[in-house]
Amino acid sequence: MAGPWFDDPNAFGAWSGALLGGLGGLLGILGGVTGWLAPKGIGRRVILSLWWASCALGGALAVYGFAALASAQPFAIWYPFVLGGGILGVLGGSLLPLVHRRYREADERRAAAAELRGGAVPSVRTMGRPLTPLLLIGILMTIYGAIGVSQRLGGNPDIWWTPMAMAPTLAKSSDRAVVFVSGDLLERAVEAGKIQRLTDAGPVPVRPDEIRVRFNNWDRVRAERLPLVALNAALLGMGLALLGVGTRQAMAPA
Repeated sequence: MAGPWFDDPNAFGAWSGALLGGLGGLLGILGGVTGWLAPKGIGRRVILSLWWASCALGGALAVYGFAALASAQPFAIWYPFVLGGGILGVLGGSLLPLVHRRYREADERRAAAAELRGGAVPSVRTMGRPLTPLLLIGILMTIYGAIGVSQRLGGNPDIWWTPMAMAPTLAKSSDRAVVFVSGDLLERAVEAGKIQRLTDAGPVPVRPDEIRVRFNNWDRVRAERLPLVALNAALLGMGLALLGVGTRQAMAPA
């Protein structure tokens, strides 16, 4: 079984649930705005681009969630992605044809009204390319980069303590820690028999191999993650840039 992709799966599940709730609220707002503007034929390019983006985001989340499921990740990690991706993908994919139909009906009403007035019949507007390749790549790179940065910067530092079975002795841990007792090295005091522990049979000298040291390795783990954090931050920046360029292209006239 692969290790968890996030240090605290339960905390990740809670935060991702809140985020999915926020996305659901935004999708509801988009639906309300669409229901208001589409029958009037207003905001075609922006509205359709947002619906296409929601479909792409849902597909990306679902793919990530099923990849987590295939990797035997905990339920709290894969379920939010599958649930959120399924909701966004199903709702976006089912409502997108309806949005197209509402705009087409608005164009038909406009053309019929112009014909009754005896004027020129307006041409039916098309959106062109509502979802450009740059927009899709930007969405995927933004999601991947954001998840990577949050995964590697966050985490519970208390899980990185050295396991007791692997804890080194005082002699083997001297490169990272030196312990003193009244100004004397603890290691030397133990070797000299100056450190004792009380037992039922009386005081017993502590042997050097009885003392173990556990380290919190979070500082080393964090330092090892820095190159990956920089890489994911670069992907996030590139994804946001491509997202902006792709959105501009999608909103440009055909």
